[in-house]
Amino acid sequence: MDSQVIKVQACTSSEETAVKFPYQPYPIQRDFVTKLVQSLESGGNALLESPTGTGKTACLLCGSLSWQKQYVNSIISSEVHQKCHQGKQRAFDGHTGFQEQDHFSGSKPKILYSSRTHSQLSQAIGELKKIGYPNTKAVVIGSRDQLCIHPEVKQESNATIKTHLCRQKVRSRTCVYYNNFEKARDGWLILLAM
Repeated sequence: MDSQVIKVQACTSSEETAVKFPYQPYPIQRDFVTKLVQSLESGGNALLESPTGTGKTACLLCGSLSWQKQYVNSIISSEVHQKCHQGKQRAFDGHTGFQEQDHFSGSKPKILYSSRTHSQLSQAIGELKKIGYPNTKAVVIGSRDQLCIHPEVKQESNATIKTHLCRQKVRSRTCVYYNNFEKARDGWLILLAM
């Protein structure tokens, strides 16, 4: 797979966002990524359409992850510049550049990828693994129908009944899995609060 870079010109400034794409993009993909990044930069909304099989998932993931990286880097650069001018700190490491974990005081914008079906989410996670953005953390959140692991509930084939059974077990505190999760979660909260 030959990786390519799509350069997206910002609408509001002279800055460019370099979008690393896993292969040679088609014109429709370049347009899609450009509109996506420009929408992210302006803080606006975008309604983007593209036919089936045109690489929408790769465009959304590559475009948004590249924009997020550019956003964080510009804030780091601004913070470092400000600190250096204040004479308080030399924040540049000549060998590796700026150290994000040491100097970034803001929070990264979170990227939420939503889909109608779990198979589409699985496809997106598979694409995320293939596109070459290392150290990207992802969490898949699903319904009781997909994720409940209680054997009694799991064997039910009707999704509505499955959801009702799971809720009933949680409310009555008869689901050992949920009860164990609650105990563990309480421990996490205490550790995080310290």
